[in-house]
Amino acid sequence: MGYSKEIYTAAAAALESRGKETRRKLQHNKSVAYAAVPALEDTERRLAAIGGRLMSEIGKGGDLQAAMKQLEAESREVRAQMDALLAQAGFPTDFLEPQPVCGLCGDTGYLRDGLCECHRQLLTKAAQEALRACAPAYDFAFGSFDVRLCGNEEDPASGVVPCNNMKKLLDYCRAYAEDFDLSSPSLFMHGKTGLGKTHLSLAIAMAAVEKGYGVVYGSVQTLLGKLEKERFDKSSADHGEAEESLLGCDLLVLDDLGTEFSTSFTLAWLYNIINTRLMRNLPTIISTNLTPEELEARYAERITSRITGCYVSLAFFGRDIRQIKSATE
Repeated sequence: MGYSKEIYTAAAAALESRGKETRRKLQHNKSVAYAAVPALEDTERRLAAIGGRLMSEIGKGGDLQAAMKQLEAESREVRAQMDALLAQAGFPTDFLEPQPVCGLCGDTGYLRDGLCECHRQLLTKAAQEALRACAPAYDFAFGSFDVRLCGNEEDPASGVVPCNNMKKLLDYCRAYAEDFDLSSPSLFMHGKTGLGKTHLSLAIAMAAVEKGYGVVYGSVQTLLGKLEKERFDKSSADHGEAEESLLGCDLLVLDDLGTEFSTSFTLAWLYNIINTRLMRNLPTIISTNLTPEELEARYAERITSRITGCYVSLAFFGRDIRQIKSATE
């Protein structure tokens, strides 16, 4: 999946934290058990010594099978003695064994055939937290989107009844999220401010994250600013990470197209992002307060033609939902 470096780093930190806690608990258990049954410490040393002798026999060569058989018998005998000592003192027989959170991978995060499921869950959790941090004012839920607030008076310019139109858009976005995969089409959400474009794009983004896909969300101004800093700030520790993330993530959500400062750099990179992701068949969601006509007037044809020609167009109509909610609170 197309996760960013930050997501992988956060998941790795969580795995390391689990490992430290497991080691801390094991050391605590040993201290408690050794204090109660001093003979246990000597028994553990004997088990460790058997393991050392086994490694030595492997290095020597010779009749390795016979040596292993003997050492395994000794190990079982010492283990039985240890279990008996633990049981007599009222401890479970696995009291001196590591107790990782994940018994499949031992909290390493990896199995022979790849990532452990626990690692995937940590990646998803880190991605969810990162997405929420980008827009803390939103709840990322389709269920909280109230189409009734959009109004039921026919829009004079389009002849569309806003609440009916928003019901169709909500149903479409919900179905899009449920079926989302890397073959999903790109979306172009356009309409006046406060109509729910960001809400629905974030709800789709969260659904994709919960499926295990890597999502990058941000305003066009913020994301292009990161690219610019990466390119021209020599003190920046990032080296191509923003570029790789924007071009290669599973789903890119570009919010508020048209609010960014228009420079040769931003225009060139906006085209590069849109064109590269289309060439790679990676879905992108773009939202803007601009009309299609305003979009054409602001951007070069090579940008607008790709958006209007290759994205599914979702037109938003109605009253400013944010203002209505604010007035009723």
